[in-house]
Amino acid sequence: MTVKERTLLFNCFVWLMNAVLFILIEGGLYLGLMLYVLPNFKDAENSGIVNAILPIILIAGLFVCIAISVNIVTWVIKHFELQDKLNPKLVSRYLKNDKKNK
Repeated sequence: MTVKERTLLFNCFVWLMNAVLFILIEGGLYLGLMLYVLPNFKDAENSGIVNAILPIILIAGLFVCIAISVNIVTWVIKHFELQDKLNPKLVSRYLKNDKKNK
């Protein structure tokens, strides 16, 4: 396989991992909202509290997902020593200022 093919395959796996991770994190946050926050509010389904909290949870889940994903991809690149097997632009995106750990 060429570097281009390996990079494409790696990006497909990262995209799939991000999709699954996002669904799990958002599902957990929404489940937590429904089980712990909403029962404490009277008439929560009729009030605007749900409309106010849902976008905040969506954005928080997105940031958490991005942070976890970057850490996982960085770990995979280092652990399996993929620096020379993938496109240098992709590797430099995840291994910034990490020359002292080489």
